Amino acid sequence: EARAQEPYGSEDIGFDATGDDFLELAIMFGFLSMFSVTFPLTGVLAFFCAYLEIHVDEYKLKHMVRRPLPELMASLGPWSIIFQAVVLMSIFTNAALLVWPGNTRFTPLLRVFVDEPTAERIAEEFPRVIWMLFCVVLLAVRSLTLQVFGRAGHNVWLGRQRIRMVLEALREPRASTECPRFAEQTNF
Repeated sequence: EARAQEPYGSEDIGFDATGDDFLELAIMFGFLSMFSVTFPLTGVLAFFCAYLEIHVDEYKLKHMVRRPLPELMASLGPWSIIFQAVVLMSIFTNAALLVWPGNTRFTPLLRVFVDEPTAERIAEEFPRVIWMLFCVVLLAVRSLTLQVFGRAGHNVWLGRQRIRMVLEALREPRASTECPRFAEQTNF
């Protein structure tokens, strides 16, 4: 077992800040998804921040701390619930930002259902109705997206199998580096 732990270095310089990394991602994702309607370049800025974060973490893991021990996780755990909550909050936030401060005119959309004077009156007098319609449409898009793309697919299963194989190799070092059980399932 000591031989399998060799590349991970001393426990004195161990690194286990997965929670901090997920917290950074959750905050960035929250701001991006909830407020990008007000400043569309937020996505570009978030991309550059994530790119910089990758390189900072790479330097940290290569030069400052030891490599973390891989652990098999079935899911993101409580972070999955947090990310789903952020997505739901962003639906309501984006709809509100489009209806109230944005003063977006929805009369062309309303004219599909009612005549023009009625559409003007509804847009002026009932912004809450428009907000609720917007929320319903965005929730329907989210639901349709989940139905089409699903929550997890074959790639997730394949990734879990690879991680399981690495963990098995760390626990029981073998003379051969190839594991025939996974070679036939993954078709590399």
